[in-house]
Amino acid sequence: MGISSALPTAPGAKPGAFCCNERQGEAMVLGVRVEPELERQLDQLAQQLGKSRSACIREAISQYLIRHGDGEEARRQSEQLAQLQQPHWSEQVPNWSDWTA
Repeated sequence: MGISSALPTAPGAKPGAFCCNERQGEAMVLGVRVEPELERQLDQLAQQLGKSRSACIREAISQYLIRHGDGEEARRQSEQLAQLQQPHWSEQVPNWSDWTA
């Protein structure tokens, strides 16, 4: 029996595909598709940091959730930025009153 045949498959999945919601101990196993270049960069970073791919991905997801997970915090920050009332870049016209040719 090969490795792929030992993995759980989702109903209707293609041969060789595996289910991404099986639990191993307390951690959830997720399957993610990434471009080859992103995979190469991940492997390079993991090697430089002396971590596994999984450790790097867990840390990235955790940081993403900290930054973007709290909708109320994002809304509060957006309101603060709006209060600064900086004009749109296209509305910023230089003062040419002292310009001479």
